[in-house]
Amino acid sequence: MDAVTRAGRGRMGRVTTLDALDEVLRSAVEVRVTDNFDGEEVVRTRDREVLRTLREALAVGSFTDFVCMCHGEFRLGFSDAGGRSIAHVALHDGTSLDWQGWGGQATLADRTLIERWLAAQGADGPARRQRAAEESRRALDDWRAAAPPALHGTHGSLAERLTAAYPDPVERAAVVLAWHGSGTGRCTDFPAHEATPEPILAAMPVAHLIRALQAHPGDARMHSGAVRHLCGFKTRPNQTRDIGKLPREVRQRLLASARASGDEDKRDRAERMLGARR
Repeated sequence: MDAVTRAGRGRMGRVTTLDALDEVLRSAVEVRVTDNFDGEEVVRTRDREVLRTLREALAVGSFTDFVCMCHGEFRLGFSDAGGRSIAHVALHDGTSLDWQGWGGQATLADRTLIERWLAAQGADGPARRQRAAEESRRALDDWRAAAPPALHGTHGSLAERLTAAYPDPVERAAVVLAWHGSGTGRCTDFPAHEATPEPILAAMPVAHLIRALQAHPGDARMHSGAVRHLCGFKTRPNQTRDIGKLPREVRQRLLASARASGDEDKRDRAERMLGARR
């Protein structure tokens, strides 16, 4: 007989005791906390003391018939010693919980306890969101600062301003590749503003990109930008053919850049698309 059954149920299948969830969580040896705002796992722990204080923080003060249709701010998944899932709990606004054992939501006995627990684990929602917003603003500022000076104006298209500032097509390719190597450097899941160089690079003959890379063999930003562009998703009209034109030494330098980036997706893409001559 499980803890929910032992606790007893009232009408509509609702667990009728306030400590029913705590009874279930007694067998938990791991918790995974996911931020439902961005899907990021923010806590995973098997620490007994951390789990104990979490159980205390999830103590229920009262039940409510209200059922929220959203997924909550955080999702807490608990597993037992065998790795089996024993409970999923959704935390709403730091004040109430959803759990499959109840017919509605339950209100926390003391909301400050879960706030302190999340803060101690570095997962406090409002603070994380504020930090993320600040990081996004800084990233955008850094991206703008890394842009070629010719793009800081407002007259004419980006391509026109670049052509006027860098009439030599190989020099222009080098400048745009270096710009594309700024920011996160990721091939996927990057901020929208980092896609700005893509159409400019896509319009450049691959021969110009190759000559730019050959002219600057030690430029790490250019290598990063080239990997992003050449290994991204459908970034060139004839992407496979153009990659096949890369000289062996350029291909090897781009592979080395991707491997050293620490970005697993970027490395895997480079290995798959640059690792063997097509």
